Amino acid sequence: MSLHHHRLIKAVLLILLSACAQPVQARSERIISLAPNLTEFVYALGAGSDLVGVIAHSDYPKQAQHKPIIGNYQHLDIEKILSLKPTVILSWAAGNPSQQLAILRQFHIPIVDISPQHILQLPAITRKIGRAIGREQQAEVLAQQEQAQLDHFTKDYANKTKIRVFYQIWQHPLITISAKSWLNDALQLCGGTNIFANATTAYPQVNLEQVLSSQPQAIILSSRNKQGAKIWQQWNTPAKHHLILLNPDWISRFGPRLVKGIQQLCQQLNTLRLSKHDTP
Repeated sequence: MSLHHHRLIKAVLLILLSACAQPVQARSERIISLAPNLTEFVYALGAGSDLVGVIAHSDYPKQAQHKPIIGNYQHLDIEKILSLKPTVILSWAAGNPSQQLAILRQFHIPIVDISPQHILQLPAITRKIGRAIGREQQAEVLAQQEQAQLDHFTKDYANKTKIRVFYQIWQHPLITISAKSWLNDALQLCGGTNIFANATTAYPQVNLEQVLSSQPQAIILSSRNKQGAKIWQQWNTPAKHHLILLNPDWISRFGPRLVKGIQQLCQQLNTLRLSKHDTP
C-alpha cells in the first residue's frame, strides 16, 4: 500500500473519530401539550422552544403563558392544532376529550398518552416523555433525581407513626380521595393514613358526618382554598386545629414539581407528629 493510501485512510479515520466525539444533539420537534403538567415536563427537559401549542391553564413556567392555546379540558381546536403542524402530541387521556383525540389520530400524528396511576411511576413517566420528544439524556438525569427523592421520602417518613387524615379536594360538594388516586400514594410515602382509602371511586363524594365519625387527626387541603378551610371551624373536631395547606400546583399536578409537593406534605405531617411528642 502506498504512502498516499496510508495518509488517506488515516484522514478518513480522524474524520470518523471526530464525528463520534461530537455531542449528540437533541432532535428538533414540534410539540403540543394537552395538559399543564405535561407542559411543565417539556420545559423541565429543555424542550420549551420546541413547544408550539399548549392546553389552557399551562401557566408554568412563565414562558408557557406565551404559547398558543389550542383548547381546554372540554374542547380541543382541531383546526388550530393541525395548522401548527405538530410532530408529536402529549396527551392526558383522563383529561382530554376522547372523541377529539380519535380525530387527531386519523391524521397520523404521533400521540403519546401519559396517564400514570401511581406516584412511584414518576421516573418512568419522565423517561417516556423524554423518548417522545427526543430528550432522552435530559430525562434520564431528571428521572434519577426523582427516584432518589422518592427513596428519601420512603426511608425518612413512610415508617413513622401513622397520622389519620382527611384529604379535601373540594367542599361543595365535599370531595376527597381514595386509594385509587395517586394522591393517596403521597400520603403513604409521608406516613399518613387516608380515612377514605377504601372508597370505591378515586374521588368519592362524602358528607361531614362521615368525616367527623372517622376522627381524622389532620385535614389536608389546597392553600388557595380559603373557604374550604373555614367550614371546619364550626365543628367540634381536633382536626380543625391541624389544617395542612399544600401548594396545589405542586401536589395536584403529576409533573416535575410533584416531589416538592410531597416534601411539603411530609414535612407538615412530621411537624404534627413532633407536636404530639413523637420521636422524630
